[in-house]
Amino acid sequence: MADFDPEKAKAKTAKLIDEDKVDVVVGGIYSSTRQAIASEAVARGKTLYLYTEQYEGQESNPLIFCTGPVPAQQVEPLIPWLMTTTGAKKFYLPSADYIWPHLLNKAATRVVRANGGEIVGEEYFPLDHMDYGRTVANIMSSAADVVFNTIVPPGLTPFLDELHRAGFTERGGKIVCTYFDENFLNLVPPEQVEGLYSCLDWYQEFTDASSRELLERYNARFPGSAMLTSGSGCTGHNRALKMWEAAVKEEDITPSEIEDP
Repeated sequence: MADFDPEKAKAKTAKLIDEDKVDVVVGGIYSSTRQAIASEAVARGKTLYLYTEQYEGQESNPLIFCTGPVPAQQVEPLIPWLMTTTGAKKFYLPSADYIWPHLLNKAATRVVRANGGEIVGEEYFPLDHMDYGRTVANIMSSAADVVFNTIVPPGLTPFLDELHRAGFTERGGKIVCTYFDENFLNLVPPEQVEGLYSCLDWYQEFTDASSRELLERYNARFPGSAMLTSGSGCTGHNRALKMWEAAVKEEDITPSEIEDP
């Protein structure tokens, strides 16, 4: 399930629970859709739910398993390293207005300040916001060293374009976008994201045997399709389904046999 609208996601989940009688629900992109899906699948339907995207953490329910990276695995190692390596101190946080950016920014702010830095700006926009001229002007006048971005598509493209035309990276500014993966390289000209910092649980350049084998199988099965990446939830899906497979094989049960705690 990959609907972006919480109400649509909720309605589709209700059908899966009430009509299709599924044993497990997998999917959701934004945290707002995760919450909508969980309200039907878990709270009402008492059904196992696997959420596969990077997210803000703080989810605790015996029927919900989240398989993507959380702030402790992203901003806590990335930001101190970035500040030490580049000398960056001033951070600007342009953001989409929903739960994940708010809580990720809260974690980022804590880490920045703990390492002697400061937040010089923080703004939130609707998911479909497309005009970032004023925000980029604020970024440039703030003397920010780092733009810690949580604006998401479709707003990401015009934001990066505006930021590039303003000369932010040309003057030495750094861009951090934790969810940016290889698929996003097809969205924008390369010069707009040259030097961008991301922080995910997997990249295609990993050379371990299991990564190579997974990537080869995926590319053979889906040639020319969207790439297998982490930020798009592919690795989270693989991890979730393998976990589900192992649990079913080990216990020889279905979620319908699990008693509500």
